[in-house]
Amino acid sequence: MSFVVDASIAAKWFFPEPGSDRAMRLLEIDRPLYAPDLIVPELTNLLWKRWQQDDLAEDYARQIAAALPLILRRLVAGVDLAEPAWQWSRRLAHPSYDCFYIACAQHVAGRMVTVDARLLAAVKGTEAGPLVCHLRDVVTA
Repeated sequence: MSFVVDASIAAKWFFPEPGSDRAMRLLEIDRPLYAPDLIVPELTNLLWKRWQQDDLAEDYARQIAAALPLILRRLVAGVDLAEPAWQWSRRLAHPSYDCFYIACAQHVAGRMVTVDARLLAAVKGTEAGPLVCHLRDVVTA
């Protein structure tokens, strides 16, 4: 099974925070990692925010931005996910940008991995539930 990672997971690859060790181990699992191409602007916006707050050196931000194409090798075009993302957003009453990741998981017949508590709560007990899992369910301590 393939996994789809969201920005909450990918950020942990670059910034030490709770769960970073598990997120790094996700890179070592012998399974394809996908993401909608939406992840690139989400991550670069995070770089910009951290740089603006003097929480990130400009050189390191530039290095991370340059590394994204090397790490995020399997990007799915958002245009191909727009309609199913809209459907998930409507059914879950949840922001569509998160639903692009659910649509991507459906598209690649995989599961989305996240640490986004709000999204996990939104899908619990719904038809989207089996498509989304917490990082700790994929990579144990």
